[in-house]
Amino acid sequence: MNIHRFLTAVLCILVAVAAVAAPRNFVIATAEGKSPGAAATELEGLLTHLNAQPDMHFTVTTYPSYDAAYDAFKAGKAELMLVGSVKYVQAHHEIGAIPVVAEAPKWQESVIVVAANSPISKVEQLKGKRFALGYEGSTTTDLLPRLLLSKHQMKLTDLKASYLGSQQDAIVRAVVSGSADAGALATIVYDSNKDKLRPLDVSERVPGGTIVAHKEIDVPTFEKMRAALVAYKPGPGAHKQRFPAGAEAISDADFNKVRFLCKVLFDKTYH
Repeated sequence: MNIHRFLTAVLCILVAVAAVAAPRNFVIATAEGKSPGAAATELEGLLTHLNAQPDMHFTVTTYPSYDAAYDAFKAGKAELMLVGSVKYVQAHHEIGAIPVVAEAPKWQESVIVVAANSPISKVEQLKGKRFALGYEGSTTTDLLPRLLLSKHQMKLTDLKASYLGSQQDAIVRAVVSGSADAGALATIVYDSNKDKLRPLDVSERVPGGTIVAHKEIDVPTFEKMRAALVAYKPGPGAHKQRFPAGAEAISDADFNKVRFLCKVLFDKTYH
């Protein structure tokens, strides 16, 4: 009887030790762009770094659209999601999502660009021209470009606008090749292509791409995850990846300007 109790106790200890030793799994939801596999590939550098942590394991799940990824996140099928500023304020308003880190530098602008050799020299000349955007609802490739156009008494309907998806390299290629006369990019993407592009106007600053978590995440796990993300040091060639300059901690208050823009442009109120 004593031996039975002893073996049972030993077994319980072994199970407990195994449970403690097993890494906790986290799924990052993201939307697939027009290039199959690109969304996951762009996070490979960050994932390699994160998975060096002994007690946490991260995977990426891609979804066919931004809305599908958000629906999966809301349903609890992913612990984390990579979002733009507008989607974050929506997620915070609807389900209490909290920001973990933003792509460094955390403050980004939208830049309206033309090819370096383009004869177009000012935004007003874009009327009736082909204009490349990212995806609908994107902060830097949809919302802020609209705001910039309004500054020049123009609307998106004054242009021949087209949405090319979440991978901004597609916008760069369209503008450089001449299949689009102009386009809108995040500054972090423009900075990597300055030799091929010329800016016409730059927006005010808002947070860049952000990894968000559910409000139910416990504080120690949140802080450990944030520390691991901030410690990421991108290697050579990282300019083609997400988080090419690393990650920075960010807070909900950093998104107040985005909330104001959503109210002004879309008549949507997010708290």
